[in-house]
Amino acid sequence: MPKDWEEYSPYKQDKLAKELGTNFGVNRDDYQEADRGSQGNFDSDGYNQAIADAMANDYDTRRAMEAARLSGDYDGPSGISNMGEAYKVNNFMKDTHEANGGGRFSSANDYAGVANHYVDKDRDNVMSDIEGMKNQLLDQALGQKEEEKEEPYERSDRLSGAVNRLEAAANDPVSLYDRNNDDAPKSNDQEKAAGDFFFNSKKNLAQGLNLQQSTFDNLTNAANFTESIYQ
Repeated sequence: MPKDWEEYSPYKQDKLAKELGTNFGVNRDDYQEADRGSQGNFDSDGYNQAIADAMANDYDTRRAMEAARLSGDYDGPSGISNMGEAYKVNNFMKDTHEANGGGRFSSANDYAGVANHYVDKDRDNVMSDIEGMKNQLLDQALGQKEEEKEEPYERSDRLSGAVNRLEAAANDPVSLYDRNNDDAPKSNDQEKAAGDFFFNSKKNLAQGLNLQQSTFDNLTNAANFTESIYQ
């Protein structure tokens, strides 16, 4: 496991800083005292901070950190504010590059490749989660529908009786008019009932109008005549 930045010697720190500075385009000479050349003072703190700032502003580095965190594979610094954090992030990206068959980790394309790797992985995880949620919701809906199935329908006694009578009438139409198991009225019964009704109606009419017997007889004769027409 790599050491933390602070655990390295100044010589090792200077060597690692040169590599990172080259990768992110930070010119080391800009931090060397100009009038004395290599013998002058060198602003190592300024140089290291410039490297950290360059990494913090690099699109592929930020994108890789964010996507790797979303995929669950990264728990390092959430941002880069100093050389120690820059070194940790760089090591993480270097390890990812090498674990996926990459060669020497140094070019801008290598950083972009790591970023794309984690973006693709996070997208796959999201799609898998969506598919899982969809299947879960579908299973719940089907289960609820199964539970809510209607109980077998049962006919009421009245409806059952009506259905039975209709089914019986298919073979015996007269049975449709049966009532309380009595035989259906025959034609002569119907004629008798009609005659009784007509006679009673004439009688009630005569009484209501207070007609005399002769008038009643006249009405009877007229009714008989009318009745004979429709027989």
